[in-house]
Amino acid sequence: LTFVAPPFLGNDYAAMLAVNEPTVVLSTASVKFLRPVVVGEEVIAEASVTATDGKKRRVRSLIRPLR
Repeated sequence: LTFVAPPFLGNDYAAMLAVNEPTVVLSTASVKFLRPVVVGEEVIAEASVTATDGKKRRVRSLIRPLR
């Protein structure tokens, strides 16, 4: 099993790419763990902007197994 940081950081990076601005700061994160990631397992992070309020963006992101 891997530590939570690598998958979370991949998800965070996907969210920053979805916003596509030069200065992106993650202000909050709501995380739901469904199962552990096993060492050597390939995963993919997907993200999309779901709401915009001025300069703020709400992003939904997901890490799933690459099958």
